Amino acid sequence: MGSLVAELAEKLSSATNSIDFDEQTLFLNTSANKVGVGTNAPGAKFEIEQGSTGGAIAFLIDNDDTDKVAMTIQAANIDADVMDITMDAVTTAKGIDITADGLTTGSALYIDDNSASTSTRNTIDILQNNAAAIAATALKVQSDGGITGITLDKNFTAVAAATVTGLHVDFDRTVPGSGTAAFTDIGINLDVNAAGLGVTGTTGLDIDVVGATSGTHTAIGLAVDVGSADTNYAALFNGGNVGIGTTAPSSILAVAGTGGTTVSAIENYGTTAGQGAQLNLSRSNNGTLGTQTAVDADDLLGEISYQGSSGSAFVSGARIAGYADETHSGTATGSTLRFYTADNTTTTLDERMRIDHNGQVLIGTDVRGRETDLAIVGPYQDPTGAWCQVGIYSNDSYAINKGGTLMFAGQDGTNVRSWFAGIKGAKENGTSGNYAGYLAYFTRPSGSTPLERMRITSAGNVGIGSASPEYKFVMVDSDTGWIGKFSNTTSGGHGILIDAGDGTSNTFQCIMRKQNLSDVFRFRTDGDAQKNSGAGDWSNYSDERLKEEITSLNTSDCLDIVSAMKPKKFKWRNVDLHDAVPTDDDGFCYGFIAQDFMEHDILKMWSSTQVRYEGEPDNDDFTLVETASRAGNDGDKIHSTSIGMDKAFYVGAIQELLKKNNTLETRIATLENA
Repeated sequence: MGSLVAELAEKLSSATNSIDFDEQTLFLNTSANKVGVGTNAPGAKFEIEQGSTGGAIAFLIDNDDTDKVAMTIQAANIDADVMDITMDAVTTAKGIDITADGLTTGSALYIDDNSASTSTRNTIDILQNNAAAIAATALKVQSDGGITGITLDKNFTAVAAATVTGLHVDFDRTVPGSGTAAFTDIGINLDVNAAGLGVTGTTGLDIDVVGATSGTHTAIGLAVDVGSADTNYAALFNGGNVGIGTTAPSSILAVAGTGGTTVSAIENYGTTAGQGAQLNLSRSNNGTLGTQTAVDADDLLGEISYQGSSGSAFVSGARIAGYADETHSGTATGSTLRFYTADNTTTTLDERMRIDHNGQVLIGTDVRGRETDLAIVGPYQDPTGAWCQVGIYSNDSYAINKGGTLMFAGQDGTNVRSWFAGIKGAKENGTSGNYAGYLAYFTRPSGSTPLERMRITSAGNVGIGSASPEYKFVMVDSDTGWIGKFSNTTSGGHGILIDAGDGTSNTFQCIMRKQNLSDVFRFRTDGDAQKNSGAGDWSNYSDERLKEEITSLNTSDCLDIVSAMKPKKFKWRNVDLHDAVPTDDDGFCYGFIAQDFMEHDILKMWSSTQVRYEGEPDNDDFTLVETASRAGNDGDKIHSTSIGMDKAFYVGAIQELLKKNNTLETRIATLENA
């Protein structure tokens, strides 16, 4: 240091007014090896102090050599800072001002961290610590001429396990102990204002992540984790369209994929039964974002459209839409759900089905009818063409008795869904290609499975209790009661009309048969009734060839039989029966009493007894018989005779003639004996 001072003293002694040698201009402290410029108390090896009125640059390095370094700082220290800049009194000036007007491929500021240390460290730290400086910006990058503001080029090749981050923003702000000031905390704020001529493009944030294809590498373009606040938003977008999988989104949010990619998935993970994934399509009847105004009746609430490419654009082929059915309020949100499709060769979406506000399903119409739950409306479909408005199909392998089934069910008091009745249309045979079918009707007794009650075969035959009716109408039952009843409760109404036959003796309107054996009784279409001649009873046939053991009647027996008959005059207890038969002016009928016939050995042939079996429907005649029976022992029987009422007059006349004849015979005998 001494030689340096001596050399400097020698050079200064030869100078003329070039340097002011007072200690405020240049101060050399040879004992401390310190040099001060502008100060006589340098605190460092070399200190330059510029006073407030200096009027010059405190320290200037001017290097005109194009291939030489202007200034090099070499530091071997470990814990101390290499360069400290303290500017606590600076208000509007810059701490470091680098001007690089001629820069081409170089860098105005270049920091190279090639340390092999694996410890956690930061290559650059920018700290803005004063909590009161709420308008301060820690780092500002302004690029007015370049096309790129900031480039982060992160290359990581280490094989050790690590979480590699290109840009890490750690934003921590504690809640103040007092005050009600409203704060808006933003981790990264991108404010891009760009305009240009010709074809231009502006991107606020461009993330390009290329992951490795070996091992189990996972590449994430953008990961957002938000929590712990009163209200948390992972992302807020205001203005512009968002595209996922596409660079040209045509809607506010467009998600695109190729092949069999699932372009959207909404998942929920929870253990509460009533919670699951949700998708809300919401509408307010107001054009201002965030402003709530009630929707009106028939306002569209939201829709899902199903589109396909026409070759030049996507066009809608079907959609599902929700509409308000009334003006919405906090207590009224009646709505409908509508389903649309487009006919072939058209682009118009027509409503096909609607679920009304009350759960009524309307298919082919949007107008409620008298239906309670389901209405299917469409053009008439001719059944001969095998078309219909509704089709119910079985889709397993074909077999006899397989087909579509319509079930009628409800709550039985114990089970929520119990099958009560059903209708089945099924294949009638097991032959491939043979589509003959039958229609079967089922009901379910308590404690049993549904049982078939009626069937209509492919030939149109109807069977009640029979699955293979051989005639147009067959009723089969194994009970001891009556199999059927036809009742007309209207006064003056009719019973059964049987329209059949050609009016000859060879055709029959009705045949009564004994359990699939021989015929017992027949009604012919020529108006006659007959009993089977093979039974040995009467028949309307008079052909001698049909009869045997033919003998002449004893006419005296005939007179005895007629004399034994007792014509009566009476009134019926049953009002309906009384009104149905002829009466005289006093309301009396004429006929016979069945019990009188039953007491005669021959006349009883023309009497019969009807027995009311257990389970037989109520009958007014039986009710009267029970209250007015002879000897009280025929309450379950009713007696009749096959000789009509008009025969009472003939019998009475014959009996009167017999009396007169007997009187005449007596008088003749008296005269002959006189």
